[in-house]
Amino acid sequence: MKGSNMNIQKFTMKKSLIIPVLFMGLTSFVVLGTYKTGGGHPSSTGAPGEATCSDATTGCHSDATINKDSVNLVNTFSYSAADSSYTPGQTYTISIAAVKSGIQKFGFEVVALKKSDNGNIGTWIVTEATRTHAITGAGALASRSYLTHSLDGTPAVSSGLGKWSFKWKAPSTSQGKITFYYATSCTNNNNANTGEQLFLSSFTIHPISTASTSPIAKGSKLNVTYDPSTRKLLINYHLNSAAIVGLSVFDLQGKQIQGFQTTNRPVGFNKQELELPVPLSKGIYLVNFEVGDQKVTEKILVQ
Repeated sequence: MKGSNMNIQKFTMKKSLIIPVLFMGLTSFVVLGTYKTGGGHPSSTGAPGEATCSDATTGCHSDATINKDSVNLVNTFSYSAADSSYTPGQTYTISIAAVKSGIQKFGFEVVALKKSDNGNIGTWIVTEATRTHAITGAGALASRSYLTHSLDGTPAVSSGLGKWSFKWKAPSTSQGKITFYYATSCTNNNNANTGEQLFLSSFTIHPISTASTSPIAKGSKLNVTYDPSTRKLLINYHLNSAAIVGLSVFDLQGKQIQGFQTTNRPVGFNKQELELPVPLSKGIYLVNFEVGDQKVTEKILVQ
């Protein structure tokens, strides 16, 4: 009987050891499986200092093709301020979309960074709680905050379309230009980490104060004429405040014909006469008038 009891105890011990091991294995499988489809890896938007989900060290989409979608052939970023501006402390509605024929599952990740130093800026507000969620950065980028898809946010909302909406609260004070860096993934839905396509894009906004304190008078028009007999451009414009002004002439193919040295101009009405070194041939030309980071363009016809 004693021998039988010992055998029973040994069997029980072995059984109790096997069960936790099996449970741990299943748990790891569930976690890894969810992590793959339940959101992007932290710090994987392709922003300055970041990798993407194709980075082999993340173990996800390691053979993905990377596409810099600067002209938004696939990606679309919609921002609720039509002039791409922000007022400190205000909240804005944003949506990100990816359009790719035949794709059934999509993903995304976005980060907002100050243009001046690439520091994290603003606050994400989740509006689709089952489809998106916020995550923090990894390693040296732990101070960055991201928004990414959740598991329920991966199916296409319509044929070949992935789309997510959320809100972003601007910082309490003006921080200059801010860039949203975002990546979308178009998956082949093969239940593996292979064969995916990643598309990287960005969208930049500016503080509303930049426009309100602009040296260029609101609604003012740049008036430009060309005198063929003197090869002179005659330019009239109005400034809200004294500013450094630059002028240049381009043809319709974008080739610069002539650039003029920047000059300090006074507040109010301004008139300039600028002589070109060679006469302009017949055609249409563009005159760019630059004040700081603002630009006004006027066409002139030479007959």
